[in-house]
Amino acid sequence: MKTTAIVFEDVEKVEIKEIEIPEMENDEIMVDVMRTGVSVGTERWALSGLRPDTVFPLVPGYQGIGRVINTGEKVSDIEIGDIVYFVHSRVEKPYSSWSGTHLSTAIVKVNPYCVKIGRKLDEQEINCLALSALAAVSCRGIEMAKVSLGEKCLVVGLGFIGQMACQIMKLKGCEVVGADVIEKRVKIAKKYSCDEAINVGGKTFVEEIKKISHFFDIIIDTTGSDRMLNEEIHLLKFGGKFVWQGWYPGESKINYHNFHAKLATVYMPCYFTAEALRQSIKWIAERKLTILPLITTVASYKMAKEVYSKILNEPSEILGVIFNWEK
Repeated sequence: MKTTAIVFEDVEKVEIKEIEIPEMENDEIMVDVMRTGVSVGTERWALSGLRPDTVFPLVPGYQGIGRVINTGEKVSDIEIGDIVYFVHSRVEKPYSSWSGTHLSTAIVKVNPYCVKIGRKLDEQEINCLALSALAAVSCRGIEMAKVSLGEKCLVVGLGFIGQMACQIMKLKGCEVVGADVIEKRVKIAKKYSCDEAINVGGKTFVEEIKKISHFFDIIIDTTGSDRMLNEEIHLLKFGGKFVWQGWYPGESKINYHNFHAKLATVYMPCYFTAEALRQSIKWIAERKLTILPLITTVASYKMAKEVYSKILNEPSEILGVIFNWEK
């Protein structure tokens, strides 16, 4: 069987292709995909050729939502017509994938990462839920740090994962300050995500943050910059917790003396747990996480080349990105 897919053919080369998908197995379902969410950072690094685990040609994506159109014989708790969220599908060689969700029809194994949502959702609900895994990424780092009520938190980098980190920390009863160099993101964070947010562009980072607070119990970095890590450590309280939530390409230069002197506990989350995914879906469905104002792009999958060009060349203009597979 063939399906339409977004394919990274090579470095900075995106195509829309018809590809073969495997036969459905007894513990799998077939999904007519409605939306897929873009992980802007992960997919940008992959398309740039900077992620060492990228093998071209690649079907990217790890966020999908769609309606079940067939079920395997061993599937009992999901029925045809159900809407599910999924983070992985099987594709055939020569195509590779980490998760492979950017396609029109998906063969999905039923496991804890395949979540039944319901049977009837409106367009806004579908769009918001399409980005659930990004909230789960933030959720995992926060869970690793075991935050407590009333702790002061600094989130540096207010892209989508940073915005989710701010909102989840607030849900957990923390005081949250956000920082970025892009004014649009700072304004969104002030309105929806943080107690306070500050634009540190063109300013001395540590001194600007100290105008709000000299030290924080927890710092969450989503920038992917070792330079920023080396600055942020000066704002961590003695014995504090530091979450390296970004992806840091290549060899990093970290001043370990400053981390050592702060007696810092550093957490390095990757991906997300099934529990974090289910909790994020629940929060979004209950509107405890604000998603809609963070969505900057909803485009037909046919516009993938243009969307990824903007992600590569104008990342500051991008926040939440969704491909629509119904149009």
